[in-house]
Amino acid sequence: MLAVSLRYQVPLSVDPLHYGGIGAINLVTGTTHLWMSRGWYYRPGPPSWADGDRMVTFTWWHDIGTTGPTVLAGIRELDATAPGSDLLDSRLITGVPARPAHPRWSRSDRI
Repeated sequence: MLAVSLRYQVPLSVDPLHYGGIGAINLVTGTTHLWMSRGWYYRPGPPSWADGDRMVTFTWWHDIGTTGPTVLAGIRELDATAPGSDLLDSRLITGVPARPAHPRWSRSDRI
């Protein structure tokens, strides 16, 4: 299994509304599954498998508007075997404080 994080932007929008998702690809069968974020300016970071091919863990980032900083909003864990495609069905791991992204990750670096 391979998991990738995806970042999207609403096309032709005056305000570039960013959102994201996670895709899982079974490298043996070729089947795929996609979970999408339904919140503007929230997106997943790079995913990591946990508990074999059952759970996907990822950082949860929040872009503060179009010109504000990006902050770590938490760490989430997604049950890849559960039905559905809403990324917010994942469990928020408690005890992880929100914090800004590294200063070198400015908006001009992320297109």
